Amino acid sequence: HSGVPILQRAIEFSLSGGTSDQGTEKEGLEEVETPEEQLRSAAEAGRSEPAAALLCAGTSVNAADESGFTALMFALDCCDATERLEMARLLLLHGADPNALDHQKLSVLDWAEQSGDHALIRLLRAHGARPGQGEAE
Repeated sequence: HSGVPILQRAIEFSLSGGTSDQGTEKEGLEEVETPEEQLRSAAEAGRSEPAAALLCAGTSVNAADESGFTALMFALDCCDATERLEMARLLLLHGADPNALDHQKLSVLDWAEQSGDHALIRLLRAHGARPGQGEAE
């Protein structure tokens, strides 16, 4: 028994995509999501309260993952249109760069235009978003 409540362990297991955290120790330390990774996860899930708490704690809003995707780009994957727009607004108000480019040289505006989310496109343009130099697939 690790001392972690069963429900918390079940939630962590679910959030990890059903993989156990066993075997993830490196030199005695468990791998833990960084605040920036947590922010990107919250953005993708449309969870504004945890995202706001992370931002208020000083988490970098423009930190990108290994593919160059920022939290604002992850917010595009939120399946609920209202939550997606609310998350984008929150991130932009906390300084998210609407012109950051991923490794394909695509901006969040490029991805939003591909999805056809007109409300999000208007919000991004109101914050100065421009298309990137790449081509969306």
